[in-house]
Amino acid sequence: MEHKDWLDIYLTHDLENWIHAQSDDYRKQIFQLELDKPNTVIQLVRRYKFEKYKPLPKFLPETGIIKKNFSTSNAQLKIRTKAESNNYYIKLFNLQNNQEILSAFIRSGSTLSAPVPFGVFELKYTAGHNWYGSDFLFGTSASYAKLPNPIIFTEKDIPIGGFTIELIPSQYGKLNTEIISEYDF
Repeated sequence: MEHKDWLDIYLTHDLENWIHAQSDDYRKQIFQLELDKPNTVIQLVRRYKFEKYKPLPKFLPETGIIKKNFSTSNAQLKIRTKAESNNYYIKLFNLQNNQEILSAFIRSGSTLSAPVPFGVFELKYTAGHNWYGSDFLFGTSASYAKLPNPIIFTEKDIPIGGFTIELIPSQYGKLNTEIISEYDF
């Protein structure tokens, strides 16, 4: 369980009280969320806990895989980032069952090289400078996005050396991204 204190939050009405203490505009945004989706609720609780506990930034993890949920890999995914830019926390979802199969941290200026299975995937990421750990990610100043098109790994479609994505902000870049809410991450 990601948030072991959820029962206390529920029983004490802390989250409800926090929501009612927010500005009218922010409360309206919260009430328009799809609260029947677990990821939305998780992100809402993260925001509440971030503001309540005011965590200090932690040391950045090394570039690499944090969690993987597959046994065999047949392809290679590389993600490059620009030096002196954001750090990234990525999630790769299998679109056939909407399961998260991989999460990884990529430091600014680094390249992640990760083995992945064949399939059709969606890549989502959050970016920021200060890392607050897996519970709070990059805090309230993080940006969130996803690739608008799926990444497809099949035996016949894999380029030599794998598939490379460059998460390098550029006004005239070739990679399109779609901004998403932290609640859709």
